[in-house]
Amino acid sequence: MNNRARVATVLSIAEAVSIGGCSDSMGPTPVDLAQHFDSLYNAAVATGAIGEYFRIQALTDLEIATALGARPHNVDVHTATGVQHWKGVEFAINPQGTQFQSNNILVLYRDANAHTTLVENFALDGSITSATLVGNDSMLAISTDMSGSATLTSSHETCPQLPQLTNPDLIPYEFSSCTSAEFTSSASTEFILHPNGDASLSHLAFSSTVLDGEVFTSGFGDMGSRVAH
Repeated sequence: MNNRARVATVLSIAEAVSIGGCSDSMGPTPVDLAQHFDSLYNAAVATGAIGEYFRIQALTDLEIATALGARPHNVDVHTATGVQHWKGVEFAINPQGTQFQSNNILVLYRDANAHTTLVENFALDGSITSATLVGNDSMLAISTDMSGSATLTSSHETCPQLPQLTNPDLIPYEFSSCTSAEFTSSASTEFILHPNGDASLSHLAFSSTVLDGEVFTSGFGDMGSRVAH
């Protein structure tokens, strides 16, 4: 597919996502969203820009969660200038293990094309260990002032089969043991932004919120470097 056709495809999917994405119960299916994030992932990789690296990681996390059945929930994010309405998912990798630097990955995105994302990692005890912000595709900030917690509140049935997608980072998840789950999480983060950054993003916080996701318990080998982002 040429670049113009790829962009047209991404925009058409984004339109469907934005039209149907106003509530948790309506709009595109998780598989629709996974395919959308897969298209965005490919477009970001195709640019070859170093600044796309953290956006690519965030898109991969969104793709993992939605591809295996998570439906993004609405999240009211308190910013430096007021409340914004984002969406988010979360998943846990081997929560009973000890080999990973962090086990829960939570990702929030502000718009349908995930130009602005917040990725947070949580340790075995549920405490927050890192928070990374990508604003408008390229602006990157890593928080050094943060608090928060993540708790696995319930787990349910086996995850659906992984749909056909092109992102190679999904391969380990295809062979993992996966159970759908819900998490209750909260966080407050402060960021030092680039001079031209969106001032609202200097403070991002959300109170205790239920998020859809999965628990992965095997099939990864040593993924410590991946989970730590």
